[in-house]
Amino acid sequence: MMIDRGVLEWLVTYLRDTQQQQQQQQHQQPFYPSSYGLEYATALFMNLCLHRSGKDRCLPQAAAVLDLFCSLLLGAVGDGGNAQV
Repeated sequence: MMIDRGVLEWLVTYLRDTQQQQQQQQHQQPFYPSSYGLEYATALFMNLCLHRSGKDRCLPQAAAVLDLFCSLLLGAVGDGGNAQV
C-alpha cells in the first residue's frame, strides 16, 4: 500500500532535498536532519525496495537513486556528518 501511494518517490525527494540543503550550507552552519529521521528514511526506502513492486517502482530512477545514496554516504563519511545512513 505504501508503495502504491508513492512513498518511495517521496523518500527520494526528501533525501535529495536533505542532500541539497547540506551542500548549500557547507560554508555556513551545516544542516543535518535528526539521526532518527535520516536513518528511518533510508531504512524505510531499503525495506520497500525489497518488495517486488518496490523494485519495479525504483528501477526507472535507479541511477539517480544510486548517485543520491552514494553522495549521502560520502557526505556522512567525508564531512563528519551523519554516519547513520
